[in-house]
Amino acid sequence: MTQGENIADNGGMRAAYNAMEIALKKNSVASQQKLKGLEEFSAEQLFFINYAFSWCTNQRPEAAIFGAVYDVHSPPEARVNVVLANMPQFSNHFKCQSGTPMNPKKRCQVW
Repeated sequence: MTQGENIADNGGMRAAYNAMEIALKKNSVASQQKLKGLEEFSAEQLFFINYAFSWCTNQRPEAAIFGAVYDVHSPPEARVNVVLANMPQFSNHFKCQSGTPMNPKKRCQVW
């Protein structure tokens, strides 16, 4: 039931990441700037962190069950973790160990 939206989430995130890479290459100053309090993160890491924050939710259990049954979208946690686990760029920037949930040996890629 969620397959089409899962594919869209994966493809959209790849397109957004590619656009971010192009923008950073065009503006090397922006790629080196640091946010106060978040200096330990690179621009690429902050891109992924912001994506994850965009899906932060607080649902009642009844709403989560309803969504699991009727929603054409995966739950927010899956929309973050599955999409990012499918991106080698994520595991490269965060140095995730090979074979872990966020750096699996097999990834799903449509395009």
